Amino acid sequence: MRNISFIGLGAMGTPMALNLIKKKYNLFLYDINTKNYKYFSKNDSKICSSYKDLCKNSDIFISMLPDGKALTNLVLGKNGIINFIKKKSFFIDCSSIDYKTTIKVSNEFAKKGIKFIDAPVSGGVSGAKNASLTIMVGGSKNSYTHVKKILNVLGKNIIYVGKSGSGQIVKA
Repeated sequence: MRNISFIGLGAMGTPMALNLIKKKYNLFLYDINTKNYKYFSKNDSKICSSYKDLCKNSDIFISMLPDGKALTNLVLGKNGIINFIKKKSFFIDCSSIDYKTTIKVSNEFAKKGIKFIDAPVSGGVSGAKNASLTIMVGGSKNSYTHVKKILNVLGKNIIYVGKSGSGQIVKA
């Protein structure tokens, strides 16, 4: 089974990550709030203390963050994850953020040969727990096809809506 690095274990991210674990994905986890790791002590997921550790064993990344500023800091901040992530990796951002930030992050990842998908979700915490989220996907069609099986673990309605940033526009 493939390894996935999951970043952002808040109210939405935790049940999403737990659903991936239930389907036997190997998860490498990161959150700035270490209290969010408590739900993962009884499974085989690996807690990572740095972006460098997070990137060692994965070529698929999922983020679920509160806003565009958090995504910008994660990806492009001082010692951002973009400095450690392997070329040809896939980065799926499930956060609901602004279009401008989505395009900026997408463009920076593209320069490094990393495929970026914006995949904001709708359905709330209950949808995350029940794996019944609606996911609006923006990015290249090939990238979408590559990660669709993973998205199907998180939601029931996975809708490809077009190029990068389209997922955020449709969600808004």
